[in-house]
Amino acid sequence: MLVRGLPVEIKFTAFMVAVFLGFSIRYDLPIRLPASGGAEFVGIHYLFPLLGLLAWAGCAAFGSKQASLKPLLLALPCYAIVLLVHFHLKLWTPILNQNHYDDVYWSIDQHLRPLVEMCFAIRRAILPLISYEANLYMVGFILLFYGSFCYHAIKTPDHFRTLFLAMLFMQGLGAIAYLIVPAAGPFLYEPGLNPHITAAQRYMNAVRQQVGVGGAQWLSLNESDVLMTGVGAMPSLHVGSSFVFLWFAIRHGRVLLPTYVPLFAYIVINAIASRWHYLIDLPAGLALACFSIWLAYRCTRQQPIAAVETSLPRDGQTLAPMAVI
Repeated sequence: MLVRGLPVEIKFTAFMVAVFLGFSIRYDLPIRLPASGGAEFVGIHYLFPLLGLLAWAGCAAFGSKQASLKPLLLALPCYAIVLLVHFHLKLWTPILNQNHYDDVYWSIDQHLRPLVEMCFAIRRAILPLISYEANLYMVGFILLFYGSFCYHAIKTPDHFRTLFLAMLFMQGLGAIAYLIVPAAGPFLYEPGLNPHITAAQRYMNAVRQQVGVGGAQWLSLNESDVLMTGVGAMPSLHVGSSFVFLWFAIRHGRVLLPTYVPLFAYIVINAIASRWHYLIDLPAGLALACFSIWLAYRCTRQQPIAAVETSLPRDGQTLAPMAVI
């Protein structure tokens, strides 16, 4: 059958789109494409990683003989679609699930307060080296994204697809996790150390409250350029995704480790010190990362990319019905 022959990238993307459209139709929720300034209030545009992949595609097309463009041509549209679904589900969370667990997660932080204070102290200690204006929490994550996708696509193309699938699962399953155990973040109870992040958190929480009160009608009337995504703490996808990149660097690209290890450590510390996340969000993000990595390896063993490549037409051949991508 056609569905059975499709790559797992398309199957998972189709699943996420089905969930997305189901919620949209059931609750009459508006769907919109992100505007150019859609995430400027957090300091960086969330779609920059896609631009990085496009840049790599250009380089590979004009000179690289080590990497195949076929996995990338499948990865780009799937990731873009899942990312769009992710941001909508995150924004819709106050409508889809009116429960929230901030009080529970905050109580855990209070019981483990020395760990929170340790993160505060480390962030203050490195302030002369990394200013708040540097926004390294976001920029560092984007650098990990750029570095991993570009490095593994060119240097270790056999592992590029597995890395991509792990990240695809992280984005999709992470959005579903936001719906199951929603929480805004510890900034509700205390400000973080970075005043720029605090301002962004207040804005995003105001949007969250308006969405919860006004529902679909408010969303339809307030589709401004700065309304792109919601706020969600559980699980920490920045920490989880960063761990995925670190894992693949340890296994398949150790030359990246001198940069990746300190960046990962900084993201973990700043996730707490900026009050984006509760302590419990971090192991939850790491658990999702481990599951996504395991699932990605399992899928690539069952359906290697070679099976997709051999179904693509060569010169003078027509496209087989089973090879629609």
